[in-house]
Amino acid sequence: MVNIHYFYDPMCGWCYGATSLTEILAKNDNIELVMHPGGMIDNKPLSSEFKARVLVQDQHIASMTGQSFGHAYKKRISENSPVVLDSIVTAQAIHVMQKINGRGFEMLKAIQHAHYENGIDTTKHEVLTNLATGLNVDATQWIKEMEQAKNDIKSVIRETHLLMDKWHIQGFPTFILVDENGVRLLPHAEYYSNSVGWEKLISRLFEAPTR
Repeated sequence: MVNIHYFYDPMCGWCYGATSLTEILAKNDNIELVMHPGGMIDNKPLSSEFKARVLVQDQHIASMTGQSFGHAYKKRISENSPVVLDSIVTAQAIHVMQKINGRGFEMLKAIQHAHYENGIDTTKHEVLTNLATGLNVDATQWIKEMEQAKNDIKSVIRETHLLMDKWHIQGFPTFILVDENGVRLLPHAEYYSNSVGWEKLISRLFEAPTR
């Protein structure tokens, strides 16, 4: 068993683009996927200039990764209506889901799908509750755990940034392998459109060395 540390942000388009690569890690029984949220956007409305840049960047992400961005999402971003994104509360939801049943990555995928495909406002607690119940969590328990985790997530994000400084990590997504040989950066950007190659790369991590 090895640890692969995943530095991500729920509102990061490139992290959404890397979903298929992350899923390969999450499904590998030899890997413990350790998730570190970044807290990139703290409940802020997007300016019209920022939204325009996002739409251009999304086209680039789609062409590089094959990931789709839904019509409802693109309509929401392109319209003049206010759009607020929140990396903190969504990271909090992922943290809570991981604590409850170890399905943090599945919660991340649910949040990404709601946002990037369906154009749903994931800053709303009722939206996050609905996503959680879709992953078989009792709504009453969820609301209680989310309330308790309000302060926890701030320290979790601080720890993420301390680790990023230690390992000289510049942005999201980043995958770091930690094993008996030390700390290594996995070159995920080379495999955005090559999940088969990525899976082979990961498989080679567990091959016995030849003499």
